[in-house]
Amino acid sequence: MALGTIAGALLAARCEAPRFSLLVTGSAIFGTGCALAAIAPRYWPFGGVELSQAAAGYDTAVGVRLGGRFSQAAQQRPSPT
Repeated sequence: MALGTIAGALLAARCEAPRFSLLVTGSAIFGTGCALAAIAPRYWPFGGVELSQAAAGYDTAVGVRLGGRFSQAAQQRPSPT
């Protein structure tokens, strides 16, 4: 999952502002990954599914967080500390 988290962070960092389609796609990939991980027969397929699931989950989480920040006026945003 660590590799997937790093991949998701890099994918999320390349976007200036989150798009709604990115959030929907990331959520769909995460949900599909959860279903596939539940029925994975061995460790290696489970690990492969977890990689994509972690990337999609982190990408979606960052997108939701940034979406909340970009939806506010610049004066209302919390300082990045």
